[in-house]
Amino acid sequence: MDSFEDEFDERIKNDVSLIYKGLMRSFDVSKPIIAAVKGYCVAGGMEMLQATDIRVAAEDARFAIAEVKHGLFPMGGSTARLARQSADEFAAGAGRAAFVAGALGGVAIGLVVGWVIAAIRERTTDTQVSITISLLSGYAAFVPADALGASGVLAVVTAGIYMGIRGPSIIPARTRLQGFMVWDILDFLINATLFVLVGLQLHTVVDGLSGRSAGSLIAQGAAVAAVVVGGPAGGPLRPRPGV
Repeated sequence: MDSFEDEFDERIKNDVSLIYKGLMRSFDVSKPIIAAVKGYCVAGGMEMLQATDIRVAAEDARFAIAEVKHGLFPMGGSTARLARQSADEFAAGAGRAAFVAGALGGVAIGLVVGWVIAAIRERTTDTQVSITISLLSGYAAFVPADALGASGVLAVVTAGIYMGIRGPSIIPARTRLQGFMVWDILDFLINATLFVLVGLQLHTVVDGLSGRSAGSLIAQGAAVAAVVVGGPAGGPLRPRPGV
């Protein structure tokens, strides 16, 4: 399996257009393409299906452009293909409407969840309970949004922004200070875990650099360092202070 993955990675590295060919973008064929669908046909599979000419679906076939549920944009061509292949104006905008509906639904659910959490924390006097609620707030926003087909990611972000605005006026200073310390520890642990995972992949990364010149690697590293350290407009990148 490792050799197959390495070979596949090497092919993608040498010819990025293979990704688009796999999704049948800019890939011309002279004969009709027939697709047979059984079970779920979502994400990239759905985008490949729209590039075919004849489609046969089993009774248990299910179709969806799942990216919109997570606030993502379907980059395989669905926004153009779906509109061209739909029979009427309403269906022609189904893909775009689903994307907008998922995004707006996520924002709306995030606002509702944020309001409920703010109301609960405003009435909570126990510091530990209040901090525990803050740790679970993301799940409280994501789970219902995802279950309703909306964007769970946008729901979490919206709820966080809402609490960031309301928090200083409804949460006691002592609770907020202790909460900052808890989140600082979690931030450290998560970052440490990510660095460990990156380190475990270092061998694979180094193997993937074989065949590249040292000058090219140094130039690319210098460019990345210049952006990270110097910032896009000449100033260093600094995190925004928390609310």
